[in-house]
Amino acid sequence: MTVHAHGALYKERGLLTSSEQQIKYAAEIAALLEAVWKPSAVSIMHCRGHQKGRDEIPKGNRRADQAAEAAAKPPPPAEDQAKVLICKQEPQSSMPNYEFYMNLRKFEPHGKFIAIILHKWQEDYELLELNHDYIQWLFPTRTQGRNFYSTPLSPQETRLMVNTSEVQQRLRRAYKMMLTFFGVKIVGEEEDKEITEVERAENFASRFETLTINPHNNLRITRILHSLGELGAEEYQVPLVRFFLKEILIKNRLPRMKKSAMNFFIPAVRDSQDRQDLLFFAWRYYFQKVPRTVCNNLPGYWASPGSYIPPTGPKVREKLKE
Repeated sequence: MTVHAHGALYKERGLLTSSEQQIKYAAEIAALLEAVWKPSAVSIMHCRGHQKGRDEIPKGNRRADQAAEAAAKPPPPAEDQAKVLICKQEPQSSMPNYEFYMNLRKFEPHGKFIAIILHKWQEDYELLELNHDYIQWLFPTRTQGRNFYSTPLSPQETRLMVNTSEVQQRLRRAYKMMLTFFGVKIVGEEEDKEITEVERAENFASRFETLTINPHNNLRITRILHSLGELGAEEYQVPLVRFFLKEILIKNRLPRMKKSAMNFFIPAVRDSQDRQDLLFFAWRYYFQKVPRTVCNNLPGYWASPGSYIPPTGPKVREKLKE
């Protein structure tokens, strides 16, 4: 019944009861609902129990009964316990970021389940601005953040989160929630385009003012970019960085974001070719004042401090003419 009927309700409610408490056996139910998608085909049938016969259904019922009886037996007497071989198992590695994204734990300290955040914090800009503990849980990376209750991503945890559809869906919902907080929106995704673009949202004027007043959001954007790259959503990196470069260098907005965009946003992009393309774009509109720190991997040389000379060649000249 969990797979047939109750599972959809459990997932819709975020494995929470009507009083926002965790349901019983939440971890086991989440694992079951994830496992049924892995085989190419799954068949689940209801069979009458306690039937006699020699075909597969009665045999399976009897094996299930035997397993249940064995599990229900009391422990052996004290004098026989020395004969029982106890196998020590290695402790499983902790995966708090995965558990948080699967709605099995709240973020710390004093946090909420991710289902509550994505549902109730969507347009609560004051809460998103003043709370500084959720961002490390919502966008985990391999480095320790300022919230020491959070945990960096481990390789095993990263692989699991990349390959879990429910995590990927919630990661994208979290990203779009933060874009709205920044005054930005994604366009083109609903049209099934391979490349999505980012543009100003209707609330951009007030949100840009907040970004200028509170530059700590530059750190949040950097973390979001790194997390997207590490958790398998790197296709969102370049459109966001290009958008902020246009706002800063062409439209002369967000003046307190310029150094962060050049020194941190661009290097956070995972693909090396995409990074070089963004650097060329920045060089064209930044009057050859691209900081040296972001050009370490870009061919060319420095004619003087603060003046970067790009490499020569037909491909480069063609790119600069675009």
